[in-house]
Amino acid sequence: MLKKTSDWIYERAHGRLVLLLFGLQILFTAFILPYFQEQFQLEGSTELLDLKFGFDTTTAFQLLDNYGEVGRSVYLQFESIWDVLFPLVYTLFNILFISFLLRKTFPENTKLRLLNLLPLLNMTFDFGENFGIVKLLGEFPNLSDFWVNFASISGVIKWVFSGIGIGVTLVLLLSWLTKAVRRR
Repeated sequence: MLKKTSDWIYERAHGRLVLLLFGLQILFTAFILPYFQEQFQLEGSTELLDLKFGFDTTTAFQLLDNYGEVGRSVYLQFESIWDVLFPLVYTLFNILFISFLLRKTFPENTKLRLLNLLPLLNMTFDFGENFGIVKLLGEFPNLSDFWVNFASISGVIKWVFSGIGIGVTLVLLLSWLTKAVRRR
């Protein structure tokens, strides 16, 4: 199943699609995410639970309380719509870009080519974190330790896989560039 999924992705990992998804990721990071960040600044808070590397119930309560009613409403909209679309975009970009680099760097018969599926783990835990935060926003001010821990742990794991993905991408990019320079 993993090999079939990986192979299916390799068939679609071409430069134009990678660039299109890169453009969509830029759109999110340059315009959509800053727009929502600005909405929080209007309410007096700029710190988001999504961006924290773990949090406890006290921290979650303080942040959600600082957002105010309008800020929590904006955050709920952001988590329910935009922070579902953004992980899809960055995951598709990362999967295709890593696949592109792996195809340029390693032969087809190596197990390392399954690394193109790594971004799916990041996305899974990002969705878990988002779901937990939506639950916290919905139950505020009565936060349950379960949903705080669920959102926090999912977020920490998301950041770990994000770091691993960045590391893998940088190593592959360096490897590909090194190979290209040696061929000249």
